[in-house]
Amino acid sequence: MRRKYRRRSVFPLALAALLLLSGAAGGLYYHQMGPRKQALFERAAYYRELAAGEAAWLSSIQLENGAIPFRGETHGEASITPYFSDIAAWGLLEGGEYRAVRDYIQWHMAHLNDAVSDYSGIAGTIYDYTIEVDDGKVVSEKSERHYDSVDSYAATFLILISEYCQRTGDEALFRQYQDQVLLVLGAMERTIDRDGLSFTKPDYLVKYLMDNAEVYAALGCVESLLERYPVPDGERILTWLRQRRTSLNERLEALLWNQGERRYETGADAKGRTLAFGGWQEFYPDATAQLFPILFGLLEPASQRAQEIYQRFCREHAWQEMEHYATGNASFYWGLVAYAGAKMGDEERVYQYMEYYRRRVLPDRDYPLYCGDAGWIILACGEMARWCETEMERIDPLGLVQVQ
Repeated sequence: MRRKYRRRSVFPLALAALLLLSGAAGGLYYHQMGPRKQALFERAAYYRELAAGEAAWLSSIQLENGAIPFRGETHGEASITPYFSDIAAWGLLEGGEYRAVRDYIQWHMAHLNDAVSDYSGIAGTIYDYTIEVDDGKVVSEKSERHYDSVDSYAATFLILISEYCQRTGDEALFRQYQDQVLLVLGAMERTIDRDGLSFTKPDYLVKYLMDNAEVYAALGCVESLLERYPVPDGERILTWLRQRRTSLNERLEALLWNQGERRYETGADAKGRTLAFGGWQEFYPDATAQLFPILFGLLEPASQRAQEIYQRFCREHAWQEMEHYATGNASFYWGLVAYAGAKMGDEERVYQYMEYYRRRVLPDRDYPLYCGDAGWIILACGEMARWCETEMERIDPLGLVQVQ
């Protein structure tokens, strides 16, 4: 027999809230929740302000043709490494600088190789470039026909254009370049070997954990993009993307997860032999590579494995104090570590890192700050600001405590 339930009125909840805020009970509620919520509000604003400043800096160094250089240059040669430029553009996207991201995407698309111009005969790749700048104006571009990788360069750009189109709804841009998007996807596909892992490039058949984590994320991003904006033969492509992503996850687990030592191998060579692990004390690549499955969605932050890996990394490296940079164990600031901390909800360490960055890096923005690190900083700040806002909702779900 079915029981009949009456729909509950919201009036008792409102009445309870009013009673809660009256007298001693209200005072206790404010005493307990007010300071914490105010602190979270101020911390979220801190992260938003820091992110806005970095987005403004990246916009200021972007060249008039849309390219994002390694560092700003008004007179002389500006170095363009598309992998780092992609990450900088991720940061610009997080910062709401959509026009700057669109301009960069158009520059990138205009510089894709076809099968003739690519030295390995792979369409959809892109070379590193050097751009001559005079008084802030682009004079010329040249390339030595070199790229560090095919798999990572393709993956990071596919993540960018997918996230840009999803966030802005700019279908016109996607339709303008949908053939090129599929070319880049094809270039990435060309790097996936028989064992299911991607290699760096045809003349360097090393299969890095970091690159494969990026490829995994890119497959998911393109899947979401093509579900939203169908293309010819789209169902076949979507089926391939889903199968390849599942397979990559399984192969990474089978080939690169070291169950005995509770860590990932940093990669494998062309014969499937795992690369020598230098130890957790080696900041890069050995230790930082462990964070890439967290950064790119192979591991959920709440999972036991993610927690173990992250805590081990933190025990080995006081990254929040920039120990890796101060001791010479790394040549850069490694903002991606702060982003990993943000994804793990480690507000204390992220804040320490950002304070170091704010006090010692931002006043002059001297080298070794570069575009990719600034992009990671923006991503970390955006993630941390959202964490603070979620915490505010958690501790005061009815929104009774006002903050400003």
